[in-house]
Amino acid sequence: LPPLSESHSATHYKVGLVNIPFYLASDTGHTLLERRPDLDFVLLYSFNANDVRCSLRARKGGVDVSEFAAFLGGGGHKEAAGFTMNGDDFYAMFLA
Repeated sequence: LPPLSESHSATHYKVGLVNIPFYLASDTGHTLLERRPDLDFVLLYSFNANDVRCSLRARKGGVDVSEFAAFLGGGGHKEAAGFTMNGDDFYAMFLA
């Protein structure tokens, strides 16, 4: 993942990865962040026929996940963002 802006001093993050139906991503992301204070943010993903749809969730005042989403061709807000990518690329970047 890309380095974040200078407003964040850390370059490594503890990220929760969850494969879940996309319609459950928002609520699940927020619940996971509440229950796992050790995580910096969560990446929830759902495989489609040709790609992977991804949702990023972060705590208020925490990591700006929109920077990650923009780097990967998506968009969003500081605490909620998303992107879509090819399944092979997703596997290589996040699961390999």
